[in-house]
Amino acid sequence: MTSTQAHLSDADPRILDFLNAWRAARRGNEIVPLKKNFDPMRVPTLLQFMWLYRFDPSNGNYLCRLAGEEVNAAWGYSIKGKSLAQIVGPVDYPTVLKRWHMITNTPLVQYGTARERLTEQTTQQAERMLVPLKDTSGATSYVLGVSLYRYVNFEPVHIPPLSGNIVRIACADIG
Repeated sequence: MTSTQAHLSDADPRILDFLNAWRAARRGNEIVPLKKNFDPMRVPTLLQFMWLYRFDPSNGNYLCRLAGEEVNAAWGYSIKGKSLAQIVGPVDYPTVLKRWHMITNTPLVQYGTARERLTEQTTQQAERMLVPLKDTSGATSYVLGVSLYRYVNFEPVHIPPLSGNIVRIACADIG
């Protein structure tokens, strides 16, 4: 078992399919693939759960470029064109922004279990994976993700918001 497999041993198999599609987009010795090399048709059953953001250095925020139907349904509206700050809300934004900067700047893959939720979410939680992608200039400016939602009635005492129940794996360590 590789270290990546050990870190993700409890992950939904679809998460591993997503990671493998990201791996396939890497060319040669690329640690982070170009966005144009990621083929979403390698994981067609996950399209409804996928989303893509691009960092906008002019305002220091990420902007949602696309979101699948299940993602929009979970949020209750289309998130395309919305900023990360607008989507996650003011309470969680600083924590999420810091995590996303780690994804693009380190670079790394982030996996979060279904035991984490945002403060403003009361009916769903998600098992998710986030991966970095480069733009055509070579800058790591995209965060691509998949979120597998579960609808539940939260008892906030048992599942605190942004509990930190996440795994981070440096892209350089992923074979």
